[in-house]
Amino acid sequence: MDTAEYRQTVVSVVTTIPTESPNRNGMVYSKDAVLRALAGTEAGLPITCSQEDAIYGRVNKVIGVTTCKPYAVHEVDRGVEFTVDGKIFFGDVNFRPNESGQSIEVVSISLGY
Repeated sequence: MDTAEYRQTVVSVVTTIPTESPNRNGMVYSKDAVLRALAGTEAGLPITCSQEDAIYGRVNKVIGVTTCKPYAVHEVDRGVEFTVDGKIFFGDVNFRPNESGQSIEVVSISLGY
């Protein structure tokens, strides 16, 4: 049995969902659709991170879970920005703290299934 010790860190993720133009998956969402989707979002969604794997190529790994509903939801120029709190479980994920040490950089982080 693997006895590796995992750390967990409480985080606040601020992100913007693009609207009126294609996202990285080619989907176009209206601001109204995004606002309705966020209003119906509950806590407990997985937080995933896209990483390169030597064997499988690009894979999504679950690195944590949200602990609340999205808040501070507001429209911005080309999207909808929101904040959600969660817990990140450190294991096989590479994080880079920013200069202040208060937040981390993770490429291509997402919420949901």
